[in-house]
Order: sequence, then structure tokens, then C-alpha cells
Amino acid sequence: MKAAAKGIFKLKATGKVFNQHADNHENLVPACAPCNLLKTSYSLEMFRKQVSLQVERGRKSSVNFRTAERFGQIQVTNAPVVFWFERYDTQEEAKP
Repeated sequence: MKAAAKGIFKLKATGKVFNQHADNHENLVPACAPCNLLKTSYSLEMFRKQVSLQVERGRKSSVNFRTAERFGQIQVTNAPVVFWFERYDTQEEAKP
């Protein structure tokens, strides 16, 4: 698998870590279950990149996405990917 060769995920069957430097406390962030599965052991910036690619992946591989977009049910933005904990940290810093 290409991802295994790049060293960016954990084998679920064995638990062996392919990306040792990313499996640490600094790379732990609050995430819902679907985001946690997508993040695997990506760095925060690699995960941000993966999230940003979802629109093009949806357009390429999902007739449902393309249909919803064509009928105005989905509006794609070019907004930067900002995670909840990043917003939360900013809000906490702003408190008196």
C-alpha cells in the first residue's frame, strides 16, 4: 500500500506504528470518531491537507456529491481548514 510505504498510518491488525514520530502526545488532538479515523497518525498539517482534498475527491468519485452540488444543495467554499480546538484556544486566549 502507498500509505504504508510513506509511513503515515498504523496497521490495525498488529498495532505496529509506521510513523513513530507522529505517535506522540504533541500529535494528539480532540477529534470525533470519523475525524479520528481519517486522521490516523497524520501530522496536524497533513490532516488539514487531507480534509481540504475532500471536495475534489467527492466531485471525482461521488455522483451524489455532484448531483447535490449541481442542484445547489452543497456550496463549496475555499475557506481554510480550522479545527475546533484551534478556535477554542483562540477564544480562551481572548478571555480576560
